[in-house]
Amino acid sequence: MPLNIVVIGAGLGGLAAALSIKQESPAHSVLVVESAPIGAGLQLTPNATRLLLRWGLKTSLEPLASSPEEFLVRRFDGRKTLGHRQNFAAEMLNKYKSPYWDMHRADLQLAMFERAKSLGIRFEFGTIVTDIDPAILQLTTDKGDKITGDLVIAADGLWSKTRSKILGRPSQPIATGDLAYRIVLKKEDIQDPELREFIDKPRVCLWAGPDCHAIYYPLKNNTMANIVLLVPDNLPDNVAKMPGDLSEMREIFDKWDPLLQKFLSQVDKIDKWKLMHLDELERWYNEEATVAFLGDSCHPMLPYMAQGAGSAIEDGAALGIILSKVDRREQLPQALKTYENLRIPRSSALQKWSMKQRHINHLPDGPEQEARDRLAESQLYDQQPGYPFYWIDPAAQDFVYGYDVVAEVSDSSLRLYT
Repeated sequence: MPLNIVVIGAGLGGLAAALSIKQESPAHSVLVVESAPIGAGLQLTPNATRLLLRWGLKTSLEPLASSPEEFLVRRFDGRKTLGHRQNFAAEMLNKYKSPYWDMHRADLQLAMFERAKSLGIRFEFGTIVTDIDPAILQLTTDKGDKITGDLVIAADGLWSKTRSKILGRPSQPIATGDLAYRIVLKKEDIQDPELREFIDKPRVCLWAGPDCHAIYYPLKNNTMANIVLLVPDNLPDNVAKMPGDLSEMREIFDKWDPLLQKFLSQVDKIDKWKLMHLDELERWYNEEATVAFLGDSCHPMLPYMAQGAGSAIEDGAALGIILSKVDRREQLPQALKTYENLRIPRSSALQKWSMKQRHINHLPDGPEQEARDRLAESQLYDQQPGYPFYWIDPAAQDFVYGYDVVAEVSDSSLRLYT
């Protein structure tokens, strides 16, 4: 008997769940409610792109993606290169049989949305879920409408209202101590010869410095430059986002690489975003097995490893495959337990690794920073397991990029009901 599934949230995790469910089980009914796109660029590593290709998105996404030809790690002042990997995207494709893409978040969301519609997934935008009764699985919307189903997937993000309702208590994110400046520049607007030369070659560049780091990567087939600056948080406690002060931003980076400073001189307006965190939920579904969580609603992922989108997409893929083995409500508790058992170890490891990478990226000058730099410089062009910056550490790549959620979940879910 087909299930009636409601997804709250049309972000990347919610769309991934909807796509995976409908592709694996066309008979299941899927309705997605609420949400709006937020953000600028994101990095899609092979563990995520292999899922997007599985869902038939290659043709729509490939023309919009940028594939970095090299990966650079520099000391904050630009005086030392700590890591250099040529032919980076080609190497990732060869090793993991799936691309490494830099992409605008809105492009990815739109492509996933269009694909979802083509599969028969229904959407209700401008609809806010104001209440949920998990016992009978009935949602109430801001319009007074009632929506019923067999399973709700809460993909409503870090500030999830569903999470607070199911937990029966407030569940407020907490500040990490960092904030992000997010910058997108159009290549056509940049006339400086040095910057043009840097942009002409698709690349990722990380600058690691005291208490801060910056990362550059291309978007929209290398026609745009995306720069994210992670700095100590000075926003008021109750403010998550506000316009930034250009002079303040430039002052923070006034002793950094002159190349980065040139990029910052091109910026004419800026917002700053408080980076928030939440401890991972101990349980990813409720007692009645009528509500399941995914992505930031249950395991918020900080950006220091660029795995927030990837891990949410993995969650969605896992749910779709597991639910393809379910044909009646009574099987949901076992199915959701399988989902939880498979995904919590993976997300926990990524969260811990992300916090470790934050520490490495933000080391102040001193003995620990000097040891980091010595190790990195000793492996400048030939990184070995244990290299400080995970993106080009071969062991970290195998763990993060080489992970195949389809293979892992398929093996487990095939044993669900035998």
